[in-house]
Amino acid sequence: MKTTTRFGALALLLAAAGPAWGQLHLQVGPSQPGAATLEDALATIANHRARSDRSAAEVILGDGVYPIEGPIVLDAGLVGEGLTIRAAPGSEPTISGGRDIAGWREAGDGTWRATIGEVQSGSWWFEELFVDGRRAVRARAPNAGYARVVRAAEDNRTGFAFDPGELAPELLDSRCEVVFLHDWSISRSPIAAVDRARGALTLAAPIGCSAAQFAITNFEPHPRFFVEGGPTLLDAPGEWSLDRASGELAYRPHEGEELRSARIVAPKAPALVRIVGAAGRPVRGVEIRGIRFAHTSWPIPAYGYAEGQASFYEQRGMRARMEPATLYPPRSRWCGRRTAHSRAARSKALGVRGSGSARGAGAAASGTRWCVTAAPTAS
Repeated sequence: MKTTTRFGALALLLAAAGPAWGQLHLQVGPSQPGAATLEDALATIANHRARSDRSAAEVILGDGVYPIEGPIVLDAGLVGEGLTIRAAPGSEPTISGGRDIAGWREAGDGTWRATIGEVQSGSWWFEELFVDGRRAVRARAPNAGYARVVRAAEDNRTGFAFDPGELAPELLDSRCEVVFLHDWSISRSPIAAVDRARGALTLAAPIGCSAAQFAITNFEPHPRFFVEGGPTLLDAPGEWSLDRASGELAYRPHEGEELRSARIVAPKAPALVRIVGAAGRPVRGVEIRGIRFAHTSWPIPAYGYAEGQASFYEQRGMRARMEPATLYPPRSRWCGRRTAHSRAARSKALGVRGSGSARGAGAAASGTRWCVTAAPTAS
């Protein structure tokens, strides 16, 4: 017996076999007004799980973009005896944690501008912007290359002098962020104060991890840095800036870009997929196939960013520490599961890493087995 229920672009097929529910197959089309969403499909599965149906389920996505505000959380209760999320044959679906920016206007200075109320209120902040699928350049100076530290502050951590010939002091203010290049890692810190007469910066957070080798002049006497983010730095085509106080987003278009046809996306979701197991409730049989993942956000912490290496950074609080738990949050996190497969799934326009694995709370180990990731043959 086969039963089909349709609502919007989603079709649910229940193929019963004997007394068992059988397998759930859910087909979802791209988001559009009145259409079912990916969240609708997962909610349908959750409703069946609530009725003690743990049979394997499959969600099939057609062409299009599937926007989400937060990560899809797959736990043992939802996955049941297995869950596959895959692209329909010949389709290229994208699960996106981004939001399309609307309300643009052409300013008289050659820029496009939009005011974002959530930024102004402090509920949203982003540090990446994508224009027609291309990552735009956060406004910076110098526009190419870098400047050099002339002399570090006495503590070799919280400030330095620079050459005004390399970096114009009048462009710098507390809305700017210093990006400092160590030998194999970087530090980021907002600017606390600018002494324009002396050509010197005071930073809001110390440069480098607490270990001595991360001091400003440890690697070289005149290390490299550049400054980005401030609206005063917006002077080159393809650059953008965002002002916290006014909520104003500004973009300086490349020649040939047109406001009426451009799609401009800012990341909103902190992650796209989290597969979360627990002691005694491992997640088994997850497969994600042929899906493109795009647009996630990871703003720099208020205390700055001091990288050790390979995605490890120092978390600062009562005591500075750097350990596996302090990894960047990955765009998809698989924690405490037993089997998971990602085949021909692509990551694009992500804030940091594509995926990661971590030990679940109260677990001695993550318990990961048979985790297979297969890259597509073409980008």
